Amino acid sequence: MKKKLLGLAALLLVAPAIPRLVSACGDWTTPSVAGHESQILALGPPQFETEVGRLLKYNPQYSENPTGWRNTITMDVADLQTALPGRPANDSLIPDYQAMRAAMKTATDGSEDSISFSQRIASSYASFNLTPYEPLMQRLPPEFALYVRGASLYRNGDFPAAITQWQKVLALPAAERKYRSTWAAYMIGKTLLHTDPSAAIPFFEQTRQLARDGLSDPVGFAGDSLGWQAMAELKSDKPAAALRHYIESARLSTQTSDVFQSIGLACRATLAAPQIDPSALADPLERKVLIIWANSDSSGIYNKGTVSDPHAAQRLREVLITSKTIMESDETDNLAWGAYSSGNLDAARQWLELSPTHTPMGRWIHSKLLLHDGKIDEALAELKAVVHEMPTYNSDSVHLDDSIVYRSPQLDRGLLLLGRKDFVAAFDALVRSPMHNDAAYLAERVLEMDELSAYLRQHKDDPALGGALEQLNYILARRLARAHLWKQARTHYPAGLVPQFDDYVAFMKAAQDEKRGKHERAENLFKAAWIMRYRGMELFGTEVNPDWSIHDGDFEETPIVQRRRQPLEVRTNPALDRLLKPTQEELDRVDEHTLLFENRWHYRFRASELMWQVAQLTPDNDPLTAAALYWGGYWHRGRIEDDAYADRFYQEAVRRCFNLPIGKEMEKTHWFPLDMHPPTPQELRALR
Repeated sequence: MKKKLLGLAALLLVAPAIPRLVSACGDWTTPSVAGHESQILALGPPQFETEVGRLLKYNPQYSENPTGWRNTITMDVADLQTALPGRPANDSLIPDYQAMRAAMKTATDGSEDSISFSQRIASSYASFNLTPYEPLMQRLPPEFALYVRGASLYRNGDFPAAITQWQKVLALPAAERKYRSTWAAYMIGKTLLHTDPSAAIPFFEQTRQLARDGLSDPVGFAGDSLGWQAMAELKSDKPAAALRHYIESARLSTQTSDVFQSIGLACRATLAAPQIDPSALADPLERKVLIIWANSDSSGIYNKGTVSDPHAAQRLREVLITSKTIMESDETDNLAWGAYSSGNLDAARQWLELSPTHTPMGRWIHSKLLLHDGKIDEALAELKAVVHEMPTYNSDSVHLDDSIVYRSPQLDRGLLLLGRKDFVAAFDALVRSPMHNDAAYLAERVLEMDELSAYLRQHKDDPALGGALEQLNYILARRLARAHLWKQARTHYPAGLVPQFDDYVAFMKAAQDEKRGKHERAENLFKAAWIMRYRGMELFGTEVNPDWSIHDGDFEETPIVQRRRQPLEVRTNPALDRLLKPTQEELDRVDEHTLLFENRWHYRFRASELMWQVAQLTPDNDPLTAAALYWGGYWHRGRIEDDAYADRFYQEAVRRCFNLPIGKEMEKTHWFPLDMHPPTPQELRALR
């Protein structure tokens, strides 16, 4: 060889970082509706936490500030410093107080780690002896001293005596209890919660009133008191009041979503009561939450089990009707949602008829009812009007058949437009839906490359598409590259892949240059084949079948077009059935875009074909011939279904490389030896 082969392995040592690209609605690793087209009529029940969170505008702002005991002691000490301004720098009161409070915690809980309220009630650690700290107690302001005495008694398990000390705090003149009033009222309420929950309620209310009056509440006891008061009310058989305060707590919540489980429990108790409390139905917000709960999936984490009365949800609906409760459109639409998801289409229609206007969800349900009636044009018009108004649903783990998360008006619209052979419009709808496998199928197998290119130009600044644009450009880049349209392909690749793509193109162009010698052309072709094999998924892999780049090639599925050809799972009506199955034009386009190799990891076959071409340019018993034939077959030796293809390379290597050690070894072992192979790309550099 006049020119040495480059070390291709060096080119491939560091794989460029390919970003995990997302679509307009989420990650591109979600289910496909292909084979489940009749699910266009399905709609799962509301997800309780999602819908109530949306209703309450729940948006917790998580704080990096310390919480639990350490936060409490910090606020405790800060209040004392504020209450005693101008202390000398060498005064030990503040650090002594902090040490005493920490010692109290450690003695009774066994450590300084935070424990729950229920653990505190049930704990049996050693008691705390306050006697050694009496000199310190005498130096404290009365409200602090009384509160600490109560805290010590509380931690020693003497709850009545603790309450007595805290009541003394509240009995002080207002000017002398600025810093420990909210603390005392709050702790009295929590202490009574397990013994006399009804008696605890006024103290939680007092906690909030004291905070409103401007008394110190640095820990946020006023906000916390809502949830505790709701628990007390639930224990006192006042579920409607509990629901009201849990809802208020959720609207103020800044740390946790556990409040939704509590709201669900309060809903269940409210509807299980012998008579539904009229106050719960009179309050619009409580009523809305009850309606969502009654129609939601009772198996969810925040709605475990069923109500004690299995007919409670039906009773709610009956009470709403008989009481002639005036409801807003979101309530009647949620009731229609519940009826539709349970299969009661007539009830869904009736609920929708109660309101002259509808939420996006109500209009979506209406479109599904129109599809049931075979009114396709009217359904499409309704879907077009509502697609941009629907809220976004996201989830990491849900099933296609039982959740709203993977459903959207865009999905319905995309399926209908696909049946009407409006491929570009169908593609646009599916890109904006959660069914990204189906959008990828259209981008790769149905749309012409110029249609996809035109779409990307038209929507290049569409903010609603988000990361989908990057992914779609990447799909187009690989399609163009597979078609040898290298110049056009280059502009669509992610930046991290361009250098290796440029290397591949340069090697291919050199290999095609007939002004070069055959051996030089073969060397370049060998290098191109090596890139095709070891960077083929990134540079040439198909998004869906056969390579399934959408899953990083880790697993394969039944090809989407094969699923599209299957009979409908459920027959609907003739007008809709015709639209849900692939048209002949769709199938013709898929056939037109069939790859030369439809095998899994098809780029490996393309790489092997390049190696075959290398061998056609080189003489027998040449190291490059042996390397090309060995690697071209070796890449397929591990898959039984590819053995016949690999055998072609084996036979050619034995026939043409009989004087080389590798050829002799292959003939001896009757296959591609593992312990002996021709030169690697690095080793070939030294061969001429």
